Amino acid sequence: QLEQAEQTFTKHIQQLKTIQTKREYLENEFLKLKEQLETAAIQLTNFQTDGL
Repeated sequence: QLEQAEQTFTKHIQQLKTIQTKREYLENEFLKLKEQLETAAIQLTNFQTDGL
């Protein structure tokens, strides 16, 4: 029974590591999108201001 509990615990640790990896990936993707939106907003502002 203890062995089964250890296996379950190990499985849960692996799942948490997978979730953490996915979370880090999504955070990086979010930061990329945020940067692209900020750049687009700046370009739009410059276009409206300068007409370039």
